[in-house]
Amino acid sequence: MAETVIPFVKPTDHPDSKRLRQAWQKCGRQLTDPHTLITQVGAQLLVRLDEIKGEPKQILNFGGRSGLLTGQLRKKWPQSTVIAATYAESAAQHAAPYHGLLRRRRLPALVTDGKQFPFKRNQFDAVVSNMALHWSSNPGATLREMRRVLKPGGLFLISMPGSESLQELKSVLAQLDEKWWGKVWPRVAEMPDMHTFGDLLASCGFFQPIVDRDPIQAPFADTTTLIQGLKKLGAGNHHAKRLPGLTPKGYFTELSQLYQKQFGLADGQINVSMEILFGHGWKADPNRKEEQQAKSSPLPHRF
Repeated sequence: MAETVIPFVKPTDHPDSKRLRQAWQKCGRQLTDPHTLITQVGAQLLVRLDEIKGEPKQILNFGGRSGLLTGQLRKKWPQSTVIAATYAESAAQHAAPYHGLLRRRRLPALVTDGKQFPFKRNQFDAVVSNMALHWSSNPGATLREMRRVLKPGGLFLISMPGSESLQELKSVLAQLDEKWWGKVWPRVAEMPDMHTFGDLLASCGFFQPIVDRDPIQAPFADTTTLIQGLKKLGAGNHHAKRLPGLTPKGYFTELSQLYQKQFGLADGQINVSMEILFGHGWKADPNRKEEQQAKSSPLPHRF
């Protein structure tokens, strides 16, 4: 029987890998700021990892921008090898700091689009990914690669934005695009809802995956501040089918006015919705029954 794949990125809306790589080249150490959303979500992943049974020996961290989470994983399990894989060279360089003052040895890091890892099957005890999967041009292929490199019984833990993220911005952009061009251009990364994401994890072969969500409401000064903040995270418009050419004069002024009119707050700021999805599961061991695997799960079924 053919494998069922539940995509959340349409073929015409997938990110342009070249543009994404260029944008991520500009990211890096500024994302070690503890107040950024990515850093805060990474901290929540670490808390969830506190409940792991045992100590993983080989860990893959996919999609890091600054190297902060990679360093924290190495500090948490100093006897483990943590390999970083990410979308751009500069991010990989930040992800491979010197490991200890005495050894002065750089640990592995590599650049990949996530659709094919240069690792052997059953290599890692754990795969962790923080706020990166939605930038893959083929999320299903990336998830299947993560499962391929996991050992039987290995843990998978991921975070990513959900479909309710930036819903106000998406609404206003769609209204303006219809007004200016009579069509809606892809501008914001496609993100799944909680159920679609759970179905995707299951379709990619993860054993009894669990997904939960954390909705967030955050005020921003204005749309300029919001858009600049997204660009600093490497989250610009990287869609392959984006609007060709430059955005016409007056578009962003109208964007600011419409956003303020529809989603402005009493203090003059604007409201921005975010939804963070957390998913975990593990790779089934073909030599063990389901009941045995469920009892020995490296993480509880509910956080």
